[in-house]
Amino acid sequence: MHRFQRLSSFSPSWRAATLAAATLLLGACQGYTPQPLKLGPPQWTPADRVVVDPASIRLPATVKSHRFDPSDGLDMTEVETLAVVNNPDLRLARADLRISRAQAFAAGLLPDPQVTLSAEHAAPPVPGLVNAFNTGIGFDLGALVTRTARRQAADADTRKTDMALLWQEWQVASQARQLFIKQRSLMRLRAVIADMEALQVRRVDAAQRALDQGNLSADAIGPYLVAREDWRRQLADADRQLNQARHDLAALLGLAPDTVLDLTGPAEAPAIDEAAVSARLAQLSSRRPDLVALQAGYAGQDERFRAAILAQFPAITIGPTRLRDNTGVYSTGFAASLNLPILSANRGNIAVESATRDKLRLEYDNRLRAAHADVDRLLSDERLLEAQWQDAVASLPALERTVAQAQVALDSHQISIASFVDLQTSVAARRIEILGLEQGAWTQRVALEALLGEDMPLVASSSSDTASTLP
Repeated sequence: MHRFQRLSSFSPSWRAATLAAATLLLGACQGYTPQPLKLGPPQWTPADRVVVDPASIRLPATVKSHRFDPSDGLDMTEVETLAVVNNPDLRLARADLRISRAQAFAAGLLPDPQVTLSAEHAAPPVPGLVNAFNTGIGFDLGALVTRTARRQAADADTRKTDMALLWQEWQVASQARQLFIKQRSLMRLRAVIADMEALQVRRVDAAQRALDQGNLSADAIGPYLVAREDWRRQLADADRQLNQARHDLAALLGLAPDTVLDLTGPAEAPAIDEAAVSARLAQLSSRRPDLVALQAGYAGQDERFRAAILAQFPAITIGPTRLRDNTGVYSTGFAASLNLPILSANRGNIAVESATRDKLRLEYDNRLRAAHADVDRLLSDERLLEAQWQDAVASLPALERTVAQAQVALDSHQISIASFVDLQTSVAARRIEILGLEQGAWTQRVALEALLGEDMPLVASSSSDTASTLP
C-alpha cells in the first residue's frame, strides 16, 4: 500500500512538471508571420523620395557632408550618394550581411540540454508491480569545447561579409561617377555632332541651289550627300549611346527605367598624384575592403580548422538521472556517454578545413598581386591618355582661329560654304577626339581612385580578426 501511495503522490507532480516544461518551451518559440510576395508591376521610388542618412554612408567625409537635394538637379556627388543608398544589388548585399550577423548570433548560443524519458509496464500485469520509468537530462560538453572557435569563425565571416559589402559600395559609387561622366560627355558629343549635321545640311542645300542654277555638276554634290549621311549616322549612334547610358545610370541608382535625370555640375576627376598612389599602394592591404574581407575569411577558416582539431577529442554528454523500477523503488544517479575517436577521429573534416585554409591563403596572395598589377596598368594608361589629351587640346586653338577667320571670309563671300564646312569638320573631329580622350582619362582616374581607396577611411581588420596570421 505504501508503494501505491508513492506512485499516486508522484503522478500529479510529474504531470505538473511536464505541463510547466511544455509551457516554457512554447513560450520560448518564435512566432510565424507570413510575408507574401507582391505580385504585379514593380514599384520604383523616385529620386526625390529616397531617404538619405549621411551617418549610414561609408564614403569620404566630403560625400557624407554634401547636401542631397534632387530638386535642383543631381551633381556627381549626389549621384554617387544615391547609388550607394538605393542600388538594388547593394540592398541584396545588406540582406546577406543581416544573414551573416544572424549566423554569428546562432554560433554563440549554448546547446540546449537533452531530456530523456522512458516508461515500462509489465505485460501481462503482475500483481504487486508498478509501472517503471526512467528520466534524465544531459548536456553535450563537446559543443562547449568547440564553441569559442565556432563563434570566432562566425564573427570573422560577418567581418568578411561586411567588408565585401563595403567594397561593393565603393565599386557602385565608382560606377555611378563613371556613368555620370559618360552621360555628360555623350551630351556634349551629341551637341558637336548635331552642329556638324546641321552644317552639312546647309552645305547640301547650297550645293543643290548651285546645281539648280547650273553652277555645279551633278557628280560634285555626291560627296556632300555622303558626308551629310555620315554625320546623321553619327548623330543616331550618339543618341543610342546616350539612351543606353541613361538606362544604365537609372538601373544603377535603382530608379524606373524611363527616368531622365537632370545632371548638373562638373563632370571631371582630379589629376592623379603619383606620390600619393605610391603611399596608398603601401597601405593597400589595410585600405582595400576586398583584401580586408579576404583576411577576415582566412581568419574565419583558421578558426574552423581549429574547431575541427578540437572536435577530434571525445564528445561527452553528462547529466543526472531519476528512475523507478517496477517494484516501486526510486533511485537517483548520473549518466555519461562519450564517443571513442578510434575509427574516424574527425580526420576527414580536419583535412578538408586545412586544405580550404591553404586555398584561401593562395586566393589572398593572388588578389593582392592582381590589385597591384591593376593599379600599375591603370596608372600607365592614364599617363598615355593624359599626354594624348594635352596634345589634342593644345592643337585646338589654332584650328579654331582658322575657322573664325574662315567664318569672316564666308560672311564676305570670299570662300564657299563647302570650303568652310571642310575646315569646320576638322575642328569638329578634333573636338570629338578631345571629348573621347577626356572621358577616357577621367574614367581611368575614377577607376584608379576606387582601386586605391582615394580619400576613403582605412578599413584595417579589427583586433578580433587574425589577418596577421596570413603567412
